[in-house]
Amino acid sequence: MSQMLIGIKSRIEPFRAWLLSWGSNSPPDTNPCALCGPNGVGKTQSILSLTPGWGFHPEFYHGDGLTSFLDMVRLRTIDGRRRLAVIDDAHLLSNKEWKVVESEAKSKQIPIVLTVEDQSQIPWTVRRGTLRTELSRPSPSALRKFLTQIRDDRDLTHTDSEIRDMAEQIQSFRQAELAILTTPRGTRLRLDSVEDITGASPVAKLASVEFNNADPEIVGTGIILHSHGWEIPGMSSLVEDYLSTIQTQSQDRVPYRNRPLRGSTRRI
Repeated sequence: MSQMLIGIKSRIEPFRAWLLSWGSNSPPDTNPCALCGPNGVGKTQSILSLTPGWGFHPEFYHGDGLTSFLDMVRLRTIDGRRRLAVIDDAHLLSNKEWKVVESEAKSKQIPIVLTVEDQSQIPWTVRRGTLRTELSRPSPSALRKFLTQIRDDRDLTHTDSEIRDMAEQIQSFRQAELAILTTPRGTRLRLDSVEDITGASPVAKLASVEFNNADPEIVGTGIILHSHGWEIPGMSSLVEDYLSTIQTQSQDRVPYRNRPLRGSTRRI
C-alpha cells in the first residue's frame, strides 16, 4: 500500500525526475538525494512503493560495510534493472561512513538516497551537493483516505465516523496504520505517547507500553533492539527513536512490583 499516492504525490516529483535522469547519457548534477521529514510520513515507503515502477531496484544499507554495499549496488539485477543505494536513517552514519558517501556521491556512478528527519543531520560537505525533498506531516483529509483504503483492503468494519476520529488525532501514516489495525470497532481512539506515561529509561518505557496494551509484536521488537543497545554503535539512539513511535491505548502507570516484561499483558 502506498501512502505516497495519497495527499503528497506532488512532493515526490523532484525525486522522481532526479532518479529518472540516471537513465540518461549524463548523470544529474546533484547526488545524493535526501528525503526529509518526521518519522512516519512515508519516506521509506515512497522508495519501496515507487522506485520499482521507475525501473530501479532499491537496496537498503544495514550497517554491515558501506564500501562493500556500494560496490554491490554498482551491479545490475538479474533482470537488468539498475540498483538504487538507500541509506535509511542516515543520521546514524559514522563520520567515516559519511566520508565514503561524500566520495561516492562525487563520483556519480550510482544514485544514492538518504532518509533523514531534517537536512541538518547531513554534514555540510555532503548536503551542499544534495537534492532535498521535504515530506511534511499528512493532512487529516489524506489520513482519512489512507485509513479508508486500509479498511477496505483488509475488510475491516470501522465506520466512517471512527475513521474520521482517528484522522483528527494522528500525526503520521505509520501511526494511522497501527491505530486502525489495533483499535477494535466501537472503541473511541485514545492514542497516548509513551513519553506521557513514563520516564526516560528504555526499560521503563518498554514496561509501560506493554502494561498499557501496545501491540505485543511492537513491544517485542523494542526489547530485541534494546538488548543489542550496548553491542552495536548507534543502536541506543535507534532504540530511543523506535520507542518514541510506540502508541498505547491507555496511559496508566505501571504498579511498583516485580513482574516479567513479557507474558502478562493486560486485556481490556
